[in-house]
Amino acid sequence: DLMCNNKKIGGILTESISQNSIVKKIFIGIGFNVNSKKLDKEIENIATSLCLEFDKEFSREKIISEFLNIFENEFKELIK
Repeated sequence: DLMCNNKKIGGILTESISQNSIVKKIFIGIGFNVNSKKLDKEIENIATSLCLEFDKEFSREKIISEFLNIFENEFKELIK
């Protein structure tokens, strides 16, 4: 989980498909609460968004672009 002020702002989601106890596929996703202005009552005490924390909207395109640039650079270092 990715936390901000003791509330969840994002996390990594995983799922796998197995056949005969052999993993055939793995799916990995990343969720990040960016511009949510209001959260459901059930989660408002445990979750947040960038917008709620900083009282402004953010460019999701800039966030994903920067994330992918950093991820690519780190991955290149990992496979050297």
